[in-house]
Amino acid sequence: LSSQLEKAAEMLRKAERPAIVVGSQTLVNSRNPEEVADALKHLGAPVWLGGMARGLLGRDSEIQYRHARGKALKEADVAIVCGFPFDFRLKYGLGFGKKTKVISANLSAEELTKNRTPDLAVQLHPGEFLQQLSKRVRGPGNWSAWHSACRQREDARDAEIRGKAKPAGELVDPLHFFLRMEEKLADDSVLVADGGDFMATAAYIVKPRKPLSWLDPGVFGTLG
Repeated sequence: LSSQLEKAAEMLRKAERPAIVVGSQTLVNSRNPEEVADALKHLGAPVWLGGMARGLLGRDSEIQYRHARGKALKEADVAIVCGFPFDFRLKYGLGFGKKTKVISANLSAEELTKNRTPDLAVQLHPGEFLQQLSKRVRGPGNWSAWHSACRQREDARDAEIRGKAKPAGELVDPLHFFLRMEEKLADDSVLVADGGDFMATAAYIVKPRKPLSWLDPGVFGTLG
């Protein structure tokens, strides 16, 4: 395990365009999610949060992005997937560039290699993996240009969403609704998510304020 962690740290240190994807499993039985958040901040690579990991980095973070994950994973030279299966959300393992080196940390030996065999598979609690990885990496690499590219796409998508929102109409426009909800959301709010398009829209507009403040039903949802 130690050698795998060292290899992961070496791959990250050499990366020019790293991307980290964090899923629900990263917070399983996590009593101190702030330690996982601190590990991500120490690593400093662009981060995309999914499922119940949403809110891990607070409302706003210089390293967190909500949009254009697919494009980033295609361009990344190293992708770290933490507690996130290679399911339809990652195009069953095909949502990476041809030259992207993929590192996966997962509690399940089956999920580690289901649909795709990563370049480095680490069977370990993904939250613990991130903390151990951060101890082996001195600090963020020189990724300012990569962050800038991700941020430009982020800002462009946010502007597009605001432009499409319709404040007036016979029916409630979900984009307008969630933009207003985001403005009014209290810092101690806990969001309970269902499934389907409504939740998917909320996921890319509403920003959970703190760790474990987004309760997610998982990929199967509660539909039907």
